[in-house]
Amino acid sequence: MLRYFLLLVLAAPAFAQVPTINVTSPAQSASVAAGPLVVQFTVSNHTIGNPGQSHLAIYVDTDPVANRFYNGSTNEVLRSGAHTHFIHWVAADSAQFNGLSSGAHTLRFTLADGSNNDLANTEATFNLNITVQTPTPGDMTLTQVVPGLNFPVAMAFAPDGRLFYTEKSTGNMRVMNYNSGTQAFTLQAASVFNVSVDSASERGLLGVCLDPNFGSNGYLYCYYTRSSPIVNRFSRFTLTTSGPDTVAVGGSELVLLDNIPSPAGNHNGGNLHFGQDGFLYVTIGDGGATSSNSQNANNVLGKILRISSSTGAAAPGNPGFGGTEPRLWCLGLRNSFDFCFHPDTGDLWATENGPGSDDELNRIVAGSNYGWPTVTGIAGNPSFVDPIAEYTPTIAPTGIVAVSDNANYPVQYHHNLLMADFNTGRVRRYVLTGLGLAQLGAQSIAYNGGNGGITDIEEAPNGWIYLFAGAGPGGGTLYRLDLVNAPPNIISTPPANAYVGVNYSYTIQATGSPTISFSSMGLPAWLTLSGNTLSGTPSAADLGVSGSITITATNTNGNDSQVFTINVQTAPAGGGGNDSDDGGCTTAANVAPWLALAALCGLLAAWRTRRAST
Repeated sequence: MLRYFLLLVLAAPAFAQVPTINVTSPAQSASVAAGPLVVQFTVSNHTIGNPGQSHLAIYVDTDPVANRFYNGSTNEVLRSGAHTHFIHWVAADSAQFNGLSSGAHTLRFTLADGSNNDLANTEATFNLNITVQTPTPGDMTLTQVVPGLNFPVAMAFAPDGRLFYTEKSTGNMRVMNYNSGTQAFTLQAASVFNVSVDSASERGLLGVCLDPNFGSNGYLYCYYTRSSPIVNRFSRFTLTTSGPDTVAVGGSELVLLDNIPSPAGNHNGGNLHFGQDGFLYVTIGDGGATSSNSQNANNVLGKILRISSSTGAAAPGNPGFGGTEPRLWCLGLRNSFDFCFHPDTGDLWATENGPGSDDELNRIVAGSNYGWPTVTGIAGNPSFVDPIAEYTPTIAPTGIVAVSDNANYPVQYHHNLLMADFNTGRVRRYVLTGLGLAQLGAQSIAYNGGNGGITDIEEAPNGWIYLFAGAGPGGGTLYRLDLVNAPPNIISTPPANAYVGVNYSYTIQATGSPTISFSSMGLPAWLTLSGNTLSGTPSAADLGVSGSITITATNTNGNDSQVFTINVQTAPAGGGGNDSDDGGCTTAANVAPWLALAALCGLLAAWRTRRAST
């Protein structure tokens, strides 16, 4: 009997080896801290190889695009065939997720074959549900301004408050119009212009700045990755107003520098700013493929350039580095994502992304060498300039801004630097000290993250600082940076005029934390306050000035009041609702005369038609 049993066992087919993945850390339904998240997993009966071989596909929430985790000689995570900063390879059994916002997330891990097909068996997929905690705040918080953006990267403010920004993946230059009365931004539906871009990896529409004389010449400068051939270019466009929209003049693109190599997809640089000397400065990454480019004075890679904004030629007075490229201002950079000029000292401060360690904050001095790839971080090598701050593990520093004396923040924040990062989604504050504010006095976490990775941060003409957070494919939000535990500050202006028969509406905008409540005194009978909105429709009996109205915003830290009057007027011909200083509504009474005239015209046309036919 035993012999027959052994024969049956030997004759039976081998038990199937089922491809299986399990996540070992963090635990299912875990609550994790905001910031980079490392997920560890085990894989059985499946090989995670190089591109073109079997591997692991990772999906985040409802995003249908796979992030493909490879191992072996590649050790890389690719999205649509290009390097991604959203997920990094850590080891053969672990991946790091960057820029996850606070709240619930589902991370789906699915084994895939060499043709990028997900395996169908149940064991080949593991859904990890986690909740990212809301971090303990620093002394600043974010207030949502405009949600629902599409991968915003860089922004630039016009003197009238309009905000121009780049969409990385679409090649659209967008603009938000600014209402000074409500201090609100409204996204223009139409793009300012579109350029055809290759958006793989870090490529795309990357940088934007406005001419110092933008109000008179309409010049906008941008940096983007061309789709054919795949190289970087920066150009100048001339903008105009066509109807209600801001658009580029057709055929106005003036190419200032073209055919900047982008061999690897990453390390493109692309930020643009004007210096106080009137010349245009541009960051160029090392191209991602050959790090020695940064030390080669015969090309623009791994440098900051200083050029004429009208021709793209080298600006006079540039330092010489002994090579053939005259546009260089400094060299030895890997991928400086952004830079700013200090409004008081004129110093140039730049962020720098390290290779896996030693992210940096650098003070850029003309003619200096910042060491890449020979040294990184604070190396103490006299041949190179050390950063004033370094970070290991990497945080992926992005935008940076110097807080001006006109900013709407306490005086102790003026002259400080604020630097944002993508991996932790934080804003760091640097207090500068020493002769000429050239040294680091102290640093702290101003905003502790929780809204996803940050791509840019800028001070607007209205004195507030704005940033893009949660930026990614199909996502992103414009936020205002506000103080935590601050008394209210009313920042909006009420419409001065109201019109008989036309709805008047004023939404009060105020900064401050925690929650603000609103109260009023001296309201006329036709006007009511609900939440933070005043609204009502005056009648003919209300003609004239409506007394002294007081609005008060209050929280546990204090209050702020606004006193104003409203002048009730007769609606002008055509309706008062289209005036810029009223509630923006038109009543049926205003429209009725026009409807009656249209009906009369229709009757006359019908009578003439009937008469002609008889």
